[in-house]
Amino acid sequence: MKTTLLASVSIATAASLAGSPVDPCAPDDLASIPAEGFTRHAELIGDRLFVLDGAVLSMDLAGLRVFGVADPASPVLIGRVATPGLPSDVEVAGDLAFVADGGTGGLQVIDLADPSSPVIVGSYDSPGLASALALIPPTSGADHRVALADGAEGVQLVGIFGTSPDMGLTIDTDGLASDVLWTNNALYVADGWNGVLVYDLSNPNLPFERARIPLANSAQRFELDDSANLLYVAQATGGIAVLDLSDPFAPVEITEYDTPGAARGVAVSGDLVFVADAYDGLLTLDASVPPFIGIVEAREIPGAALSVALRELDAGPIAFVAANQAGVRVLNLQTCDAFCPADFVVPFGVLDLQDISAFIGDFQNPFPSPPFDNRAESLAPPEDIADLADIVVFVESLNAGCP
Repeated sequence: MKTTLLASVSIATAASLAGSPVDPCAPDDLASIPAEGFTRHAELIGDRLFVLDGAVLSMDLAGLRVFGVADPASPVLIGRVATPGLPSDVEVAGDLAFVADGGTGGLQVIDLADPSSPVIVGSYDSPGLASALALIPPTSGADHRVALADGAEGVQLVGIFGTSPDMGLTIDTDGLASDVLWTNNALYVADGWNGVLVYDLSNPNLPFERARIPLANSAQRFELDDSANLLYVAQATGGIAVLDLSDPFAPVEITEYDTPGAARGVAVSGDLVFVADAYDGLLTLDASVPPFIGIVEAREIPGAALSVALRELDAGPIAFVAANQAGVRVLNLQTCDAFCPADFVVPFGVLDLQDISAFIGDFQNPFPSPPFDNRAESLAPPEDIADLADIVVFVESLNAGCP
């Protein structure tokens, strides 16, 4: 997910997230959330998923939906609010959500104090096609400040006073500003064929362009890996470019990888890079040794993969993929092989009588209920037969504890 100035609603603690009931050996396809029109973006904050839908036909609903995903396999709708435009990005600070709502919507400010009934409390009709935003340090008494990527109109810097947006400055980027990112006291702009632009906002009244990094294709979306100080840039038909931000005002492109589809969104988990590659689905790239080794897995996604958000668990991530007309697909990307073979049920990481009971039930039942999917049979080859070898693996794992 994008790094922003103010991280968030206090929605869930790390402890509650660690208790996720998703079995690492569960099937990849965990759940789906139907679209209301076209689902353009999904953003995960704590254990809430913010889903943005754009209207295509008159009967479609456009706006923001909030889901509880403490159990990713069973998303629960908490609240919703319609917006006037085509929402495509969201950031949250405290009880306020800020939505880039392209077309007639511009910037929408939504009150989440009652999450079951979100309410629009402020708006700013930007001159361009608002597509993304970032929260940056506020100035001149403002409570918040938003950098709004506004297409051909550049970047709008909008102050939020209470809940009321007030136009500040415009940064004319010369291109088509499609994404913005605030990090290391610098504002990064994905500016289409202009590449990546870097602005110094130390003088809030005089934004100064410090660098311009041309790319092989059109810069569309950002993903920051702040642990490695790397910026991943989705370039649509040009795939992924990677910039080193060791000097935040002088990024250096270190590699790129041309994906088979149109790279629309990126997320990073350790040495793996997940790319929402439109009609080519969700790709997993190995980035352990740049330049990229290449695609290690490709998952078909109904619709078109437009963005991906990750929830990290001990055995790997859960992915929430905004899939256009197919809504949101929830995928289990955890590594089953690295998980304890005796750990069958929640709480994962603890071996108890419930695991023994679940193993026996699964071993004796040739048609178990999801998410186990004949798990007991697959502990040892042959993987489609429950026999003594599977019992041996289970008992050895149980005796050894969870590795």
